[in-house]
Amino acid sequence: MKNFRIYSEPKRYKLKLYIDNYKDDIKVNFNVTITVNKCSDDQLKMSKNSAFYCVIPHCKASCPVSNSASCKPYTDEIVETNDANLNNCHCNNGWFGENCDKKIYINYSIIEDTGFYKNIFFSIGMLLYAISNIFSAYTSYTQWVGQKNNENTNNKLKFRMGNSSEDVLATSGCSPSPGSFNKSKSVKSTLNIKHEISGLSQKVEEISDNIIISKRNVEIEEFQDKGGLWYYQYNLEKENLVFNSIEFCYMDGDNPVNYFIFRLHSTTCECNLNMTKDVFLSQVRKVLDLYDVCSTFFERVDHKIVYVSTRNKIDYLTNN
Repeated sequence: MKNFRIYSEPKRYKLKLYIDNYKDDIKVNFNVTITVNKCSDDQLKMSKNSAFYCVIPHCKASCPVSNSASCKPYTDEIVETNDANLNNCHCNNGWFGENCDKKIYINYSIIEDTGFYKNIFFSIGMLLYAISNIFSAYTSYTQWVGQKNNENTNNKLKFRMGNSSEDVLATSGCSPSPGSFNKSKSVKSTLNIKHEISGLSQKVEEISDNIIISKRNVEIEEFQDKGGLWYYQYNLEKENLVFNSIEFCYMDGDNPVNYFIFRLHSTTCECNLNMTKDVFLSQVRKVLDLYDVCSTFFERVDHKIVYVSTRNKIDYLTNN
């Protein structure tokens, strides 16, 4: 009966058993009812002698079926061959990509839009507005003449102000000429800009060096959530471990639930305990009392320090 197979349409059948024997035939007085089910969504329908049967589809070798993907049939119809080039490589939860080799991480960001493109559009608009102010239009000749006279007056005032000692270049020992005043001012601006750019580049290099150093010291572990998404978990540094321990002892030390670790690495775990909260807290309290007693070696009794032996600990736990 090991190689017994039925090729038929998915229906309910009654089998009449009749066994051939060497001497007399064996008749069975009861019928066997069987049900031929349909193929599942993960199986491929194939035909043999005008009857179909179900097989597991095959995919390409690049499809990581045993790791992050599953092979799905490309059609629900009955086919003649199990072609690996036609079947679909379906990524499991938490994976994406052509070969399902990229992980989908949980998005913990609280800012949906940083406004990057809005800032670009605003900057372009301000730039166009500044350029448009260069090309001023005049409605009449008298308006242009009045504007020209104002410009000449402003240039004379600028020339007089340029002879002050504050606007003289430090490298020259005399006052600049009217034609070289704007030039000296532009030289100062250029020097300042170069100095700022060099300082900025130096800061960027220092920041990049710090980033490289920090990457060498950080060990990253990845865990998969119940829904299939991935998230990082960093090992705590020594300083953070001390601070977290102090915070835990003084702020969360009275909550016994915090002394236990979840068995599932999941941020959406919906584990339900088959006990009430009072029973759970009572059991937790017993465990904490056991730890407190076992970790105590000396006790102060009547202003004396007494050694607590193992026998005394067992007697105390037995009586309580």
